[in-house]
Amino acid sequence: MSPQIKQSFMYLPTAKDIWVAVRDFYVDAKDLSQLFDLRCRIWKSCQGSRDVAEFWFELVALWQEEDQMVKNEWDSPADATCHLRNVDTDRILIFLAGLNSEFDDARARILSNSSLPPLLEVYSEIRREESRRKTMLCKAISSGPEASGFISKHVPSSGFGSNKSRPTCDHCKKIGHTKDKC
Repeated sequence: MSPQIKQSFMYLPTAKDIWVAVRDFYVDAKDLSQLFDLRCRIWKSCQGSRDVAEFWFELVALWQEEDQMVKNEWDSPADATCHLRNVDTDRILIFLAGLNSEFDDARARILSNSSLPPLLEVYSEIRREESRRKTMLCKAISSGPEASGFISKHVPSSGFGSNKSRPTCDHCKKIGHTKDKC
């Protein structure tokens, strides 16, 4: 916030008044172009090279901004509950659609249920899957050929146990005797 703008909010009586004034200053709820831009950013969001938590928190910030822009009034609590359930479903689908293809199995498991779990449960399940994948990847790497760094092949040396001074049989190729004693 620039110093000139900050001056106009500094002397408001309560923190709530400051936040309301800032919201009203920066968000014009009637400006459909802002809402359109915001929803495009939400719909186009994808995980990319980020981990699941980074992607999630970007979406949460965008959804919070959207919630500030869109104000709904309901005739009954049942209408509000139905609307919130629909919003939750939309957000689950947006989150799942933006995940990388490595989460296809987890996405399919979640979507195959007869009813979707709550949004935070979906996020938790995907985070557990990401954690499991990272753990399994570490185990796969550590059990691969690179992990055998402590296992060495026998390489003769010139020190104790060296085979240089011991004769090798030309007939049987064993060390310790020659062909005439084989």
